[in-house]
Amino acid sequence: MKITWSWLPLFFLLPAALVLFGKQKTPSKDARTGFAVVELFTSEGCSSCPAADQLVEKIAAENGGKRVYIASYHVDYWDRLGWKDRFSKKEYAAYQYAYAKQFKLNSVYTPQIVINGQLQFVGSNGILLRSSINNNLNQPETAQLTLQRAESDPAVCKVQYALEGGETSAALLFVLLQKKAVVRIERGENQGKTLSHTNIVRAVKSLTSGQLSGTLSIPVPADMRGEWELLCYAKDPAGKILTAQSIQAEPVK
Repeated sequence: MKITWSWLPLFFLLPAALVLFGKQKTPSKDARTGFAVVELFTSEGCSSCPAADQLVEKIAAENGGKRVYIASYHVDYWDRLGWKDRFSKKEYAAYQYAYAKQFKLNSVYTPQIVINGQLQFVGSNGILLRSSINNNLNQPETAQLTLQRAESDPAVCKVQYALEGGETSAALLFVLLQKKAVVRIERGENQGKTLSHTNIVRAVKSLTSGQLSGTLSIPVPADMRGEWELLCYAKDPAGKILTAQSIQAEPVK
């Protein structure tokens, strides 16, 4: 589906949440030469999207242990067409509209994939996705991001973060990911289907340029269940993702 766009801000604030344990993933020295942030824009109301959802699930399985970070943003502009996607938010659509401006597109569409903020294409294109991931894994990153848990309680957690070697104008996005969900669709284009989702974006909190280190307090949403992950990535003013890192979350019962 394509939607004509208007200018909306690239960075936005939303509540985010999780209870963290341990330290961030520590890749090998060789693995630090590159990374790939795969942002998927999808919707349960779009008949073309299940193929893309299945693709990123396969990509996650194929790249275990590598610096491949998947974030599935569920947009809200499909919600009025028969099925309300409970994971959708208008802020995620606003983020996609900003990419439309960046890439000089005439419209937004689903499914769409963006790699490291620099390349966009149809989200079900597995050949292009795999080649793009491999290309980015072989490119040296220009900055380094560290994450570490701080004191937390069941309702709020604190994350210590630091960005080194990047531009002072870089902005940081902290993205809360629900690792898995299975949903039975009752109406709309996917009526009767049971859809599986991977790394669903449940909330995002962004820090504007200049806030390159500190402690971030994150409230825990009341409906959090299952396995979670906190992904953080740094963007320069042109939209390029400079580096990324994630930290696992303790399952919420």
